Amino acid sequence: FLLRTTSQPLADDKYAMFGKTLLSVAGLFRGGRLFWSSASRLGLLTIIMKLFFCPLMISWAITGATAVSKFPDTLSWNILSVSFYLTQIFLLIDTSIFAFGYLVESNALKSEIRSIEPTLLGWVVCLVCYPPFNSFAFRPFECIDFRVTSAYPAQIYVAASVLMTALWGVFAWASVALGFKASNLTNRGIVAKGPYRFSRHPAYTAKLMIWFIQFLVFGQLTLGLFIAFLVVYGMRAWTEERHLARDPAYQAYQKQVRWKCLPGVF
Repeated sequence: FLLRTTSQPLADDKYAMFGKTLLSVAGLFRGGRLFWSSASRLGLLTIIMKLFFCPLMISWAITGATAVSKFPDTLSWNILSVSFYLTQIFLLIDTSIFAFGYLVESNALKSEIRSIEPTLLGWVVCLVCYPPFNSFAFRPFECIDFRVTSAYPAQIYVAASVLMTALWGVFAWASVALGFKASNLTNRGIVAKGPYRFSRHPAYTAKLMIWFIQFLVFGQLTLGLFIAFLVVYGMRAWTEERHLARDPAYQAYQKQVRWKCLPGVF
């Protein structure tokens, strides 16, 4: 699951140092010592992260590509159908970019993983957003079972669908901006282009706005689930910033881009 080129000295190479740790385990039976270093830890956590996310993103990208390839034969040329089609394309763009990001590290592409989320909380709030954890992690919030059931004029539903599609476009734009550096829980260099010029968390903001529309207009989410998503993604943003702020480049970026979510608001 790893394609990689690097110019790092061997002592700083996280995978080489984790390999050295594994070799030292055998030496314990001969009275040796376990080798462990910060590079070993980074190597271990990076491998765990890749083992979790690589299969997910690759399978989603393949499934998305298959679905998108069939759409031209079944597409109805109306606003709702086209919006759905574009949404699937945007999701395919996102998963394809992230699949590549998890698979490939390259010094030439400036996509080396420099550090990884150091706290259990940061890992938990990230992983609960993905299968299999998201199938049960949000169930306690379903006790707040309020759901909007108001009927709106047809124009409202059309406008909401178009807005959601545009927000999925922003979501995909954020992934394109990350490019080769796309992956969760990591610092692979600070990105300050695309929508990251205006907001430090454009993808999370787009998702939360989509879920708010699904709750308020379409009644597809309960109030409890929307609150859960708001809390979890808020914590994801907070833990990510706490991690990335160890990098002076991110501290400079925070001064450059003031807004965490919506420019001019928050």
